[in-house]
Amino acid sequence: MRLRFLCPHHRSLIETDPSRARSSWELSHSKALEFRQRGATEQSIAAAGCALEAAEALLVLHGCRSEQDLRCFTDSAVLLRQTLPALRQAGLVRGLLAGCHARLEALMADGADKRLVLECCQRLSLADAQGTNSMVLETLGTTVH
Repeated sequence: MRLRFLCPHHRSLIETDPSRARSSWELSHSKALEFRQRGATEQSIAAAGCALEAAEALLVLHGCRSEQDLRCFTDSAVLLRQTLPALRQAGLVRGLLAGCHARLEALMADGADKRLVLECCQRLSLADAQGTNSMVLETLGTTVH
């Protein structure tokens, strides 16, 4: 994935220790939800990005076979997708979606459960469609002078 939220030291720690990766995902994901609920957009984006990187590490550590890891990855990607538009940088959203879909395609090629991977792709696509619709509605509601 091109987007990076974790420092190199923290990334190397979670890439080698499944329990650290799991606890990092749990903490980052819950913080992202908490920040989003409070309207702290930048903190929510940072925490959701960290959760996504931790989930990706779990996929690698467990050989892409764990349904729970795939769900964590997708949950984190959807959460980040829902939060990123606040920055008004469509390129970030496109990069996130492209990277996540590429990761999911690679997982399927490596033998992950096809049904589950397709379900994850569908959730991510649904989040993208919902996000695109809300951006269009927001744009239509603004006045251009």
